Amino acid sequence: MSQLKVNSIIPVGGVPTGGGGGIVQTIQYNTNTQASTTGNTFVASGLSGSITTVNTNSKIIVFVAQNFYISSSSNNTGGGINVNRVISGTETVLDDGPRSSTGPYGLWMGQDSGATTSFYSRYNIQYLDSPNQAAGTTITYNTKIASYSSSYTIVAQVGNTQLNDGTSYLTLMEVSV
Repeated sequence: MSQLKVNSIIPVGGVPTGGGGGIVQTIQYNTNTQASTTGNTFVASGLSGSITTVNTNSKIIVFVAQNFYISSSSNNTGGGINVNRVISGTETVLDDGPRSSTGPYGLWMGQDSGATTSFYSRYNIQYLDSPNQAAGTTITYNTKIASYSSSYTIVAQVGNTQLNDGTSYLTLMEVSV
């Protein structure tokens, strides 16, 4: 004889408004196409994905695991990675990865020897977005990269078999409210 015991069952569309949050849908995107810059203006990293909302006024949880390589031929190196939302062609910066000379720095590696500084890693960002849109709205999220100065290079999705595979991930979760 089998038994099934549960505390609750959440409908596919999530719980009703005011009934607590439930995950309505989850979508994951990835890329390993390289993008790079030496400029301190944010440029597309190549990591992007869209979600079409099921419910009105849902929240979107954005998880980013952005692969990057940053280098400089001098003592230090730095840059930033930001997260953006695009609805009907209008882009809004959600998490601005700092990169200015006054700091704070989103990415910063220091070295006092004057030698080349190189760093491979994944930069993780979590953001709870409240886009306040109607059901059926398509929302696109992307990341952009920028260098602290023209002396530094930042590369997204750089593969190196010894250090990483060069893949970046973007996970979008619609949460009913």
